Amino acid sequence: MEKEKISVRQLYERCRLRHRATFKKRLDNGTLLMDETMQCLRALNIDPIRAFVAVYQLENPDAYFDPVNETAAIMQLELTRALNECNAAASGDFEPIKQGLARSLAGDLAKRVAAHQERVREARYCNNA
Repeated sequence: MEKEKISVRQLYERCRLRHRATFKKRLDNGTLLMDETMQCLRALNIDPIRAFVAVYQLENPDAYFDPVNETAAIMQLELTRALNECNAAASGDFEPIKQGLARSLAGDLAKRVAAHQERVREARYCNNA
């Protein structure tokens, strides 16, 4: 809210929520309902997946602005979509994988993303030289 330079009242008005009298208290206490939270995130132009990754997975709210976190959030969303498509193709016969396999697959994917980033950097360097 500070970065957007809006007051609690302006946020309340942007979110179009009910119960104005208790909004600030519930906001301060972290007791907004899920739909209220989502409305506030949209009003502030905050990506909820990036926010979740930064706050709950990395335990660092400042990580929201990190390009690595932004990439991870994009990948998380696209992986979820792709897995749901695979599940539909498998007639719903889809089981969770083990943590070790997930870590290994994530490591492989991270290496591919890092290699892509390196190719992008090289291409930019060649174009700017």
